[in-house]
Amino acid sequence: MPRCLELLAKRNMVPAYWHAECAGSALDIEFQLTGIDEHLEAYMAECLRQIVNVETVFTSGMERPQRRAACA
Repeated sequence: MPRCLELLAKRNMVPAYWHAECAGSALDIEFQLTGIDEHLEAYMAECLRQIVNVETVFTSGMERPQRRAACA
């Protein structure tokens, strides 16, 4: 979770919504950002995907309506 938050903090961004919970041995994190354009959204999703143990990242441009980072 700290690595995911770091990505936002170094850009001085505060999520409009944040939820984290343990799901077995994994940590599911769901958050929403407002006011970012598609290019920044895609870039940040790619950065999240490069974090060790991050398994899946969904963005609003995908089938799911909310951004979601699943960190193990």
